[in-house]
Amino acid sequence: MLGLSSEPPEKVEPYVEELGITLPIGASSSTSGRYGVRGIPDAALIGPDGKLMWSGHPSSLSKDKVKEALKGARKPAPGGYMAFRPSMPAEGALKSAVEAALSGDLGKSYAAAQKVAAGDASPDQENAQVLIRELDQHIADLRKAADNLIERLSILEGIEVLERMGASLKGHEAGDAATERVKDIKKDERLSKELEAAEAFAALKKRSDRLSTAKKRKAYEDFARKNEGTRAAARAMAFVNAN
Repeated sequence: MLGLSSEPPEKVEPYVEELGITLPIGASSSTSGRYGVRGIPDAALIGPDGKLMWSGHPSSLSKDKVKEALKGARKPAPGGYMAFRPSMPAEGALKSAVEAALSGDLGKSYAAAQKVAAGDASPDQENAQVLIRELDQHIADLRKAADNLIERLSILEGIEVLERMGASLKGHEAGDAATERVKDIKKDERLSKELEAAEAFAALKKRSDRLSTAKKRKAYEDFARKNEGTRAAARAMAFVNAN
């Protein structure tokens, strides 16, 4: 599921944080015209083939329509964002490689797939090569996502992706590069300042969860002054301005 808003990030973010929304939210979206949105809230149900199956007010979406949309859909890999579901089944010589990919253990999956690909001629060799290419693409996508997060100064989130890549792919070129990127971020004066502020803001949010809105607003104002010029300070002021 994905939430979209035509409002800019600085207007959307404080409400997302205040309400504790965990659903991925996209700001500055221009898709409303394409989906015929006439009011808010509005929802769209897209099938596994990418085609629009239903749109309208969320309250009118039935369970039967959702079940219909899920027919033919592949279940997500159980290992979170590090994992992915390969195009081949978990069977034969590639069983362990596919299962490792599903669990998010990319290094184990890569090693197992390479072993099969380098072995004697067998029906699994071609699939092993396909799996390796799929792993390469997934790893490249993860790195791109991490770099995008860092570029947008979502430092904590970006570092989390990089660190998990480094741990899962230790000894692999992409994993070692991710680990080095984390070191470079911590050495960079601007990014290290953003990281420190982001960590402090995360701690502040936990401490202020039970405060009244007025006290929380004051705490966020103080934080913004102390960390002026950082994205974390801007996030704090966005909440202040919205309350």
